[in-house]
Amino acid sequence: MLTTPVVLVGCSKSKALGSAPARHLYTSDLFRKSVAYAECRGLPWAILSALHGLVLPDEVLEPYDFSAMKLKAGGSASLRVWGDKVAAQLEAAFPRAHFVLLAGTLYRAAVAPLGTSRYTEPMAGLEIGERLQWLKREIREPKAVAL
Repeated sequence: MLTTPVVLVGCSKSKALGSAPARHLYTSDLFRKSVAYAECRGLPWAILSALHGLVLPDEVLEPYDFSAMKLKAGGSASLRVWGDKVAAQLEAAFPRAHFVLLAGTLYRAAVAPLGTSRYTEPMAGLEIGERLQWLKREIREPKAVAL
């Protein structure tokens, strides 16, 4: 039996200038709106970081320069290793949870090892502008998360 959904938000390239809790480190509009999506529904959320893997919102981090594109540049084997590591972190932190993936396609590697019944991607196939519009609507008129 699955527990309450957990929203997974992708990290962002834009960051604060100094160390900060992860919830304040990432500064992109997409990140902020993704967090608002989770919070307006009262759902737990966590961050998928290309460098750190699973990051909890209050975990203090230093700014860093490592993006999903750099992760991808490491090749499919590197991405698979990262995905397996993050899947293990997710399972340990949120056993039996259903994940709502609000991150780019590349971050699917983190949840794919858990099986397709364990996650949904409500913004799959949407470009960045479409993602922002979708999030705006969902924040303005929150609905229950479809699993």
